[in-house]
Amino acid sequence: MIDNRKTKISNFSAAILAGGKNSRFNGENKSFLKLDNQFVIEKIIEVLKQIFSEIIIVTNNKTAYSMFSECKIATDYYREIGPLGGIHAALQNAKHENVFIVSCDMPFLNKNLILKQISSHISEKSNITIPVLHNFKEPLHGIYCKNVITSIENFIQTTDKYKIIGFFDLVKVNYFEVSQNKIKAFTNINNPEDYKIIIQKLKK
Repeated sequence: MIDNRKTKISNFSAAILAGGKNSRFNGENKSFLKLDNQFVIEKIIEVLKQIFSEIIIVTNNKTAYSMFSECKIATDYYREIGPLGGIHAALQNAKHENVFIVSCDMPFLNKNLILKQISSHISEKSNITIPVLHNFKEPLHGIYCKNVITSIENFIQTTDKYKIIGFFDLVKVNYFEVSQNKIKAFTNINNPEDYKIIIQKLKK
């Protein structure tokens, strides 16, 4: 088990995927929705910087994220293929071998859960470590090794369905079981109704 008092985890970067079209929000950028007087992406960065020495924001709108000087900004090599393109860009730009990759709409990340996931990834010697809760896999709270870049590229070039899990058969995947009491960490904001519900809960 990794000591959560340690300053930073060596050989691991983090990446936030912020390249979505936000069509369910009429184009409004979910990264900049406000919760507790903070942007959602600020809440994410606040947790990640306690663990990782490098944080990358993957976006095709560099100007929107220029305020986050502590983060490296990267853009997709493969455009218009969804989050798989973001994962590929994160891995290409990371200076460390392993990258924890998360979506920009998950405001309640749990530091201890991420550390346990890293421990599992290391002990299982996996290419990818994905949390599983009630048989639901969450690839956008995943750890990916840079050595899967070629597998992703090969998959992209041979398909027109760019599901993240589509290339998993080509690599070693560790499915990390998560307990029910950690479910809040996987809350994401898919649409305005989700956002409204979260705000109401925070007011209670």
